[in-house]
Amino acid sequence: MSSAYRIDLAESALMAEHLGFQRIRVLFQLRRSLSATLPPAVLPDGVTVRTFQPGADDEAWLAVNARAFATHPEQGQWTLQDLRQRMAEHWFDPAGFFLAEKEIDGHPQLIGFHWTKVHGQPSDGQGHGHEPIGEVYVVGVDPSADRK
Repeated sequence: MSSAYRIDLAESALMAEHLGFQRIRVLFQLRRSLSATLPPAVLPDGVTVRTFQPGADDEAWLAVNARAFATHPEQGQWTLQDLRQRMAEHWFDPAGFFLAEKEIDGHPQLIGFHWTKVHGQPSDGQGHGHEPIGEVYVVGVDPSADRK
């Protein structure tokens, strides 16, 4: 079973407007069981998916991330230091960081990514006190591969 949550209280919007704030972004929570069976992935011809390899994929990922989020004030400005900081977090797991590649001119080229993280793992030592909750941390597609 999956569900979506949107907390958008009219009272909060009125208070924010009264204080001179304006909405620039809306975040949604989409939920499904982490243990539910997923259908097989259907990939476009020539596209393969593998997991991120720290150290080997850093620069290629940063380049695609910068292109995918060129107009985003935060995400598009990531540096190697920003990436390493995230990789040092207790929630980082390269097994949940997927890279889509396509062979271009005889070489695999990164064309997109889907980075997930799981909060509340029993082994994370954070004492969340709940069952694990997955999060789609960030999804990006190189503009040159958009709609392909």
